[in-house]
Amino acid sequence: MAIHWLTGTSGSAIRFYYEDAHAGEQPAEPTTTPVGLAMFAGDFQSIRRFAERDHQRITSWNSYDTGGHYAAHEAPEVLAADIRQFYATIG
Repeated sequence: MAIHWLTGTSGSAIRFYYEDAHAGEQPAEPTTTPVGLAMFAGDFQSIRRFAERDHQRITSWNSYDTGGHYAAHEAPEVLAADIRQFYATIG
């Protein structure tokens, strides 16, 4: 939290939550854009059947025993490898 406050980025960091809360109507059909998901230890664990309900093209789904909510800081090599693997599946 302090990093967002001290760098003046708290507004942009919270904008996603604001936009989501005020989005209005949700899509009637699942998305068709390729989607990748990486779950890291100690962070929110997604449930695949709910993800598949909303996203038709899940091309990458991985769970890791390392990292956490700030995976880019806590496990940058694992996250970078996961992102590379995702783009390899759609390229």
